Amino acid sequence: APIIEAQIIEMFLINTVMLQTNLFSKIVRFLDSANGKEVVLGFNRSAGGDVAMKSTRICRALGIRTAFAVYDYLHDEVPPFSVGTFHYLMMAFPNESEAMKVYLKNTKGKGYVLVDTYDSVNGIKNFIKVAREVEKMGMRPVGIQLDSGDLFRLSKMARNMLDKAGLHYCKIFA
Repeated sequence: APIIEAQIIEMFLINTVMLQTNLFSKIVRFLDSANGKEVVLGFNRSAGGDVAMKSTRICRALGIRTAFAVYDYLHDEVPPFSVGTFHYLMMAFPNESEAMKVYLKNTKGKGYVLVDTYDSVNGIKNFIKVAREVEKMGMRPVGIQLDSGDLFRLSKMARNMLDKAGLHYCKIFA
């Protein structure tokens, strides 16, 4: 090929291989540091949609089913532990309970539900109410997601509230 065409092709190939090698290495280091624990990888703050999609594909190659990306829904898949709602999704609905209900229906109960967009304690109460509703539809919600405040105190409180409501199976993701 003429030198300029070859250099353009070389630049593209090196960039493609380098990016995915870096992503793969980063994800493997993350898995190693987790030491066998369940991990969740989210790519909503990655360097663009293309990087998020490539990262999700790498996660699939490594057997990680907890990498949240629109990719899963575009391919009619609902990951076993799709994580989770985001504050902007919760605020896009008239109220928190409605957002939770829609999210759980669309993930077939398999997603963690963010409960601290407005007020953590009320969010947990709303989740309990919605969880009971979706149970009647044959779904068992995976659990709740906490991402702000005193996570230790809130997780203890949430566990107590979930257990009292008979939702012992619900996990708490912080």
